[in-house]
Amino acid sequence: MTRTNAGEASAYTLLASLLPEPGPSRSRLQRWLPTSGTLHTVTDPWLSGSPLLAAVLVGARAFGQVILINNPLSGALLLLALVLQSGWLGLFAILGLAGAQGLAMALDWDPSTRLQGIHGFNGVLVGCAAATFADLRGPALVGWLLAVPLAGAASAALLESLRRGWFCLPSLPPLTLPFCLLSWLLLGLGLGLEPAGLALASPPPPAAVPATLPGLLEGIVHGFGQVFLCPGLPSGLLVVAAVAIASPLAALLGAAGGLAAALAALLLQAPWSEVVNGLASYNGVLVAIAIGGIFYAPSRLSLPIALAGAAGSVPLARLLQVPLNSLGLPLLTSPFVLATWLALLLVRQNLPALLPVAVHAILTPEEHRRRYRVALRMLGEFHRRLGTSTPASLTPDLAATAPPEDLERIGQLFRRLDRDGNGWLSIEELRAGLAAAGDGGHQQASELLNRIARGMDRNGDGRLDREEVVELVLRLQRLRQGRERLLTYLLPSDADGDGRLDRAELARLLRGIGLAPLQAYEEQVLFGPQGSALTWGEFVDRLLLS
Repeated sequence: MTRTNAGEASAYTLLASLLPEPGPSRSRLQRWLPTSGTLHTVTDPWLSGSPLLAAVLVGARAFGQVILINNPLSGALLLLALVLQSGWLGLFAILGLAGAQGLAMALDWDPSTRLQGIHGFNGVLVGCAAATFADLRGPALVGWLLAVPLAGAASAALLESLRRGWFCLPSLPPLTLPFCLLSWLLLGLGLGLEPAGLALASPPPPAAVPATLPGLLEGIVHGFGQVFLCPGLPSGLLVVAAVAIASPLAALLGAAGGLAAALAALLLQAPWSEVVNGLASYNGVLVAIAIGGIFYAPSRLSLPIALAGAAGSVPLARLLQVPLNSLGLPLLTSPFVLATWLALLLVRQNLPALLPVAVHAILTPEEHRRRYRVALRMLGEFHRRLGTSTPASLTPDLAATAPPEDLERIGQLFRRLDRDGNGWLSIEELRAGLAAAGDGGHQQASELLNRIARGMDRNGDGRLDREEVVELVLRLQRLRQGRERLLTYLLPSDADGDGRLDRAELARLLRGIGLAPLQAYEEQVLFGPQGSALTWGEFVDRLLLS
């Protein structure tokens, strides 16, 4: 789907000119938790000021992107978690980020992507891996200090090439694949070139821990920390807090995914030490957040798929562990990458009605849920109106719950449009009202005005009375408040990318939000006798006037 062209006359654009632009919409969560969301309205004004401050904000977002959270405050907490675990961990993460972001800026890659920290998060993880597995004593430290920024830059280059190249075809996100490949390369060089200055440290043996329920819950917290290769409990708690202040739903999804993965590991008779230390659950944390709230809107259908994918990351880790152990290399987040890809491909093939989130529109699970609910509400109302022809369906259904101040404001609008004061509107009065609103360029669109009048005339008496105008304006206000969310949710339903919505795409969209498909006569009412596909402006008109 595409936005309505600037020159395209539609009922929506004409009628919207009668009302002032709605103010920015804040969710109940954002009023209760001001740190939630992406905080773009707070940080974006600073991006054009100081380049240093802009770089810090982008770097903070990159730290958050590691765990699929785009929030600079979360990123600052995550850096604190790394420093709390080890000063070297924080330093090397910054070095990897600097190499990745520096290359992205030097080559002027897509600013909209770069400013979200997308090019830097793999560099952060490369630095974490080096600090965890490298021997930082003696002359080897100098080699790692030089190698990590270079590997971070290489991870950004690999990410960009994957995004523009092969990964465009299956529409799969590269995720942390560049981190895995570059870290394996670095560690492989450490194994093979140890005399040349890159040495690896021997990991400590796992401690024996008794199997208890508190230990299982502690393992989930450790799982959050292990995403950043932080095994300590305080660092894990900080990672959980960093996710929760931006998206409580993502934190819950991650915890549920970590639990599903831990239980799957126990069923496969994994050592209890792996469970309690979070090594069995960190991939599940990432998979659940990715599938359950980032790439799909949270729903009754996406959540079980997310938990199944989280549990499935455990046997995938077993399969990957055999060849990697033979090479002396760690798993890292490779099970997360593979499990997420498999889930995306299986859903696309077997559940085409489950609509993905458009890549450019990825925010938080809460915002994706709001978009889903806006689509469900608006399309549900439209579906009911379209399928009902009884007189009861023509009576106003929004005025009863509208705030009194809104009704008074609409009454003032009606009195302004009703120039002769007879209590009803003619098409000429509607035309004059639109002209007075400054939209005279469309006043020759007589057929469009006639269509608006017919749509507003709910009882079919040829007149537009006050109740009909109230109903129409309330519907317009509701549509304006949710228009961007609705449009964003509709984007992936345009399967062929032609900017139009045809019958098959609408049927898939309705299935995706749990609504029954349209009957043949309803499709004819919507698409016309010829069954022509609708532009975005035409479809919004149907939502408004049908």
